[in-house]
Amino acid sequence: ELFVFPSAHEGFGLPPLEALSQGCPAVISDIGCHREVANVPGILFFRTDDENDMMQKIGYALDHLPQLRREALDGAVHIRETHRWSEMAAQTFQYYQLFRPAHRKASS
Repeated sequence: ELFVFPSAHEGFGLPPLEALSQGCPAVISDIGCHREVANVPGILFFRTDDENDMMQKIGYALDHLPQLRREALDGAVHIRETHRWSEMAAQTFQYYQLFRPAHRKASS
């Protein structure tokens, strides 16, 4: 019913996006990658160095689950529009191509 993710270090922050894509509201740590990719309705952020802030956000989320679920569905639509797997894969492939040698010597 509620996804809580108190991670202090993430590279991309995929777990909150996966929860949100299923319409599940989330309470997650306020770290850079989460703010970058998951700053959408249905997500509440807490300060990583403040467990009281985390508990307050969880309490608020539990008291407002119906509203947060509706917001999470709106957030999920935004995530689907801005993070399409096919586009991300194509962009990753393009970056790999930048570092690919122009030609390789045939091994003898």
